Amino acid sequence: MTTTALRIFIEADVKCFHCGQLVGVTRKNKEPFPSRSTFIAAGSADEVPLTHLASIHCLRCGGPSYVDEFQTRYEFPPVEFTDEAPRRGRPPKRLQELRQGAA
Repeated sequence: MTTTALRIFIEADVKCFHCGQLVGVTRKNKEPFPSRSTFIAAGSADEVPLTHLASIHCLRCGGPSYVDEFQTRYEFPPVEFTDEAPRRGRPPKRLQELRQGAA
């Protein structure tokens, strides 16, 4: 299992200045350095390049938007828990009884 992050980015919520509705999320990669910001609208999974924050308005009231606090996020590869490798340690009592009953 690998613990290396696939993507490290800075993420912040974009909210409406008038009604407080969550408009979407803005992201910016930490690596490589001259990276562009992207915007993900609320309820969508598509990342679109963000040119100006002033171009984003609330879908509910049409008000201007602002960026809330930034957080560093890490994206890891999916982990498969279906490994059939033997587990370490003492087996549970019910398994010991089953094995003794079968023998």
